[in-house]
Amino acid sequence: MQTAVDWVENQEKWYVRTLFENLWKTSPLITGVILAHVLLIGVCLVGLGVDDRTLLGEPTWIKPLKFAISGAVYCGTIGWMMTFATKAKWIAKCIAGGNGILMAGEVGIVTLQASRGLRSHYNLSTPLDAALWQTMGMLIMLMWMLNLLFIFYLMFQPMKDFAFKSALIWGVIIGFCGGLTGFAMTEQHTPAQAEILEQGGSLDYSGGHTIGAEDGGPGLPFVGWSTTHGDVRPAHFFGLHGLQLIPLLGLFINSRWGHLSGRRRTVLVFTGSMAYLSFVYVLLQQALNGLPIIGFDLRTMLSLITITVTYGALWGWLTKWQVGAKLKFSSLNSSQRS
Repeated sequence: MQTAVDWVENQEKWYVRTLFENLWKTSPLITGVILAHVLLIGVCLVGLGVDDRTLLGEPTWIKPLKFAISGAVYCGTIGWMMTFATKAKWIAKCIAGGNGILMAGEVGIVTLQASRGLRSHYNLSTPLDAALWQTMGMLIMLMWMLNLLFIFYLMFQPMKDFAFKSALIWGVIIGFCGGLTGFAMTEQHTPAQAEILEQGGSLDYSGGHTIGAEDGGPGLPFVGWSTTHGDVRPAHFFGLHGLQLIPLLGLFINSRWGHLSGRRRTVLVFTGSMAYLSFVYVLLQQALNGLPIIGFDLRTMLSLITITVTYGALWGWLTKWQVGAKLKFSSLNSSQRS
């Protein structure tokens, strides 16, 4: 029977110092980018303390702070995943380093615009702002292409534990799908933008994350997700961070149910991944229907209940059935020995 050995055999590799050393060996470039993001977090915190400017109802330095945190976590996750590569490590270095450069470019533009007191996203107000916004779009597209390559690269990596390998793959796939939700923000127009277009005018800002209202209204603390209208950002956030949560799910499955067969643990990873992806889809539909993250209609509630009951029942069957079979087998062996 296949056992969960890929992470148990080398528990020392999870120590922070060893993990940093492995990141450095895998890609010094992405390690440097992670450290730069950590430094930027400190700069943003200072900015929040000394700069009282606001943008769309929030302190100017909140957005670069959020992007610096997200960028550090993203680059750290990509680098960590690459430490499991055993074949064609030069490809791993290219994917990791490329992601680091592209993420640094995007966060750099967000920070530059914040320092100028301007919006970075959807900004077409001047040729410079439009060029910066278009550059961000290009950087994001290149990251998506790298992540597509990353998915296929992981598929052909030999690993002792296929369940954990599948968790890495599904994490990248769901993160990729989360990135695609960005089109729902860039392709839609706010009511004011739509009115300008109907009158034949040109837009200073094109796109928005709020559905049915202008960006910058009442929102949840720090994240700013709208509490009065639909907001695509929750689906975008949870989708992107599937990159971290699904591999963590794989580790949890190996820790909690390591006695299960490799095939059954792989099915558990798939079940959890599909439940999570369904949840992200419901969040997206909730936003597109004009409902805030704290607002629920009958359709949204039924969708969430269906996901919980269906995947919860399947999860319970996959774990309890095998446990029962193992206990029965152990009892049979004990009776035979006696």
